[in-house]
Amino acid sequence: MVFNLISNSEVCYLWMQSSAPQLLYFSHIPTAIISVLLGIFVYFKSKDSLAGKILLFISLAFSLWSAADLFLWLSQDTRLIIFFWSLINLIELLIFAGTLYFSYAFLEKKDAPLKYKIIILLLLLPMALLLPTRATMDHFDNSYCEGVQGPMVYYFYSIEVLFTLWAATYLVKKIIKASKGEERKVAACFSTGIFLFLFSFSGTSLISSITGQWPIAQYGMLSMPIFMGFLVYLIVRYKAFDIKLIGAQALVIGIISLIGSQFFFIKNTTNTVLNIITMLLVSIFGWWLVNSVKKEIKAKEILEQKVKERTKELEQSKKTAEERATELEKWYKLTIGRELRMAELKEKIGELESKK
Repeated sequence: MVFNLISNSEVCYLWMQSSAPQLLYFSHIPTAIISVLLGIFVYFKSKDSLAGKILLFISLAFSLWSAADLFLWLSQDTRLIIFFWSLINLIELLIFAGTLYFSYAFLEKKDAPLKYKIIILLLLLPMALLLPTRATMDHFDNSYCEGVQGPMVYYFYSIEVLFTLWAATYLVKKIIKASKGEERKVAACFSTGIFLFLFSFSGTSLISSITGQWPIAQYGMLSMPIFMGFLVYLIVRYKAFDIKLIGAQALVIGIISLIGSQFFFIKNTTNTVLNIITMLLVSIFGWWLVNSVKKEIKAKEILEQKVKERTKELEQSKKTAEERATELEKWYKLTIGRELRMAELKEKIGELESKK
């Protein structure tokens, strides 16, 4: 390979070979795949749900961010590094704005007011307009194989903190105002997932930027599958998005995903083969388990439906019996009243005859 200062830097090539984090593939690829799969699943299972559409957008944006970050770590082409480094901050802000929007749509079950959308758009606009300028990316430092960001980086972190605090304030108020019971539990569980995701994702990125230790940011990406885990729990426990997802499905998918993620850091052929065998066995037994649980749930649903129908029939019979009883009571009162009046008339007639 021919190295030069324009496209292929030898410093970047050597740095990439020696300094790439061990968790690079594990933190990027599996997390992106898990988020996209769940986003697509929720979208197709709840097409009329605004929250489902926003979740798909967040998942795709996170995957795009992961791909861009991989290019930054693996590419020695300075042009690509500059391009993706300037683009990744805008994508990250879109993720945070989408998460804020998603929180409102999910918990309120309606669209956000237009004024809030305009505010978010106006806040994102400067980053989008100044993206191809030196205000976003000033130059490339070939000695450290890093892009030197322009003054817009301070605006980027300010808006990211603003979105995070905005979301945190809204979620805390929602938990406080939520009525006791299931509504508060849903709000608390959802908020916990959002807090872990936003603070981990932005916090590790900020620490990395200040210290220059960019591998720290890899740990922040692991917060995405944790956030997705909270969503799966809400779907299983509280039927979020009106989706019927059994716990066995979520468990099997989670185990298969964890086993599959090991392929990104296994280097030994024997371990790779064993991992493939394990994944196949887990998939087979998982399929059997899910089908068995589905049959049990189906039988339970049929039984519950029959109980509901029988209960409805009994309630209808009770209602009919009560109506008949009411009619009989009216007829009884009417009959007895007539008999009493006849008796009174006979008594009066008898008195009149006796006077004569």
